[in-house]
Amino acid sequence: MSALIRVFSTLLAVVLLGIAVAGCDSGGMTSAGEEDDENEETDTTTTFDGPTYSDDYTSISSWGSRSEWNLANVHDPTVVKDGE
Repeated sequence: MSALIRVFSTLLAVVLLGIAVAGCDSGGMTSAGEEDDENEETDTTTTFDGPTYSDDYTSISSWGSRSEWNLANVHDPTVVKDGE
């Protein structure tokens, strides 16, 4: 029984080592630690000016207008840019 456990332990260790090695990726780095040119990201930042119309529901926000509320207009439509 001990030999069988030893064989399975060795097999498990080899399989786990194989998975660990196969999962390794250079991550766009060369052996010198410099980034590969093929993985270089380009700056694709665009500007967003937002809508030119009033994008809120203040005209129907009172409790008396609740019959006009639905799932499409009970959220906060404000867009906030967070970060760069």
